[in-house]
Amino acid sequence: MKKHIFQKINRKIAILVSAFFVVSLTAVSIGSSSTTQSVTSFVDPYQYKLTGHGINVVYTPMGPGAVPNLIYKDRAGTKHFIGKNISIVSVENLGNVVGVTLDSKLVGVGWSKTSFAFILPVFNHEDLNRTRTPIPIHTIGIKTNYKEGGATLPVHQIGTSIDTYNLKGTAYKHRINPL
Repeated sequence: MKKHIFQKINRKIAILVSAFFVVSLTAVSIGSSSTTQSVTSFVDPYQYKLTGHGINVVYTPMGPGAVPNLIYKDRAGTKHFIGKNISIVSVENLGNVVGVTLDSKLVGVGWSKTSFAFILPVFNHEDLNRTRTPIPIHTIGIKTNYKEGGATLPVHQIGTSIDTYNLKGTAYKHRINPL
């Protein structure tokens, strides 16, 4: 059973790596039609809004209090995250993977955890300065449900499930209103 779970995870990782590459190329190529380019500096937009499959995310890399802020909304409700409750992993030439733990609870003697992560592309500083309009982005969200059990969970309820979602949205250079 564990071998099957790892094979499924490996397939999802291969899809995600491919998506990283496509998202990165799309973001870096926006507005880069000039024939000569100097050294490029990459920056985070002020705020991102992403939506897809009933999921809405507003992410501010440097929000109030000079810490990241994230609002996650789905059919189960709205959750707010700030600072250390947001995991950010920078992947060179691709962007940032931003993640949060949506739910973590004890289930019998085991536990259940649901997390959500999404990929944010890097943006050329010149691209952001060139426009006052939002920059469209397409990316992927990943929701992971993990259950680790003890004697009280049946074997078929133990393991990991990974769901991926296509997300569309915009990156804003200037402040916008949240959800």
